[in-house]
Amino acid sequence: MPTWLTTIFSVVIILGIFAWIGLSIYQKIKQIRGKKKEKKKLKERKVINNVRYVFNNSVYFFNSTYT
Repeated sequence: MPTWLTTIFSVVIILGIFAWIGLSIYQKIKQIRGKKKEKKKLKERKVINNVRYVFNNSVYFFNSTYT
């Protein structure tokens, strides 16, 4: 096999390894960001549900006191 062909194969293999490592790091970062967004959404839902709970209970309380 000619040396120039060996060199090309070596460079392609090394670039492939770097691309694989880079993509795995990129996917891990996306996964971590996704988990943070999920936690934030869950926290917002809890706050909204708590506000609804407090509001609904206060409406029932005021309705029961005036009847």
